[in-house]
Amino acid sequence: MTRTYATLGTDGLLASAQRPPALAKLTAQTIQITQTTIAHGLSGTPSVVIICPRGVSFVYESQAADGTNVYMTAAGVTTADIYVAL
Repeated sequence: MTRTYATLGTDGLLASAQRPPALAKLTAQTIQITQTTIAHGLSGTPSVVIICPRGVSFVYESQAADGTNVYMTAAGVTTADIYVAL
């Protein structure tokens, strides 16, 4: 599967060509300094994972998403909003 990465424009928005068709927001998640496993509830493996930390900690996808979960790790315990799409 090819992963798609997008960057925000100067207006803080994704260009329409970069927007996934059905972006689902997972409930706010507490991300730990060890890998945190989060069920995404999609019918397949997400091709898009967007992480929006609510704090100042660095959050990253520590393992590629699969058909059931996304995997996140943070530099310090923090809360993040996670968006996924097929």
